[in-house]
Amino acid sequence: KSQAQCFLVLHDCLSSRMNLNYLVTLVQAFQSGNLAAFDRCLLQYMEPLVRGGFYLQLEKLRLAVLRNLMKHAYECNGCKPQMKLSVASAALKAAGQPDDNLTVQALMSNLIAKGHLKGFMSLQHDCVVLRKEDPFRQNE
Repeated sequence: KSQAQCFLVLHDCLSSRMNLNYLVTLVQAFQSGNLAAFDRCLLQYMEPLVRGGFYLQLEKLRLAVLRNLMKHAYECNGCKPQMKLSVASAALKAAGQPDDNLTVQALMSNLIAKGHLKGFMSLQHDCVVLRKEDPFRQNE
């Protein structure tokens, strides 16, 4: 199962059995690509998450939240196979994240390297060239 699927199963089990309703916020942030809400919730509930042994797994899931944010930016940009880094930068800025050019390049490169994003960086054209079919496929 992918990390996202494990997270959703974990959410269903724990939120109902152990009164961990804050997981609802994490799931909503994950699905919407809301990095700020995801980070805020991780920080706010760090102690119980560490005690439960879930914090590190949720921290690893942050890259998938970033992928979802970039997927929303891609869709807002008309699903064009070339996504300008300025579009990614605007999405990061809206999410309250650093949006300087080097940070955007590093984040997009990490998404590509980890398999969250199918495509390649074109620094000459200041864009990410995405695969035409399913560029945001979730990892298996």
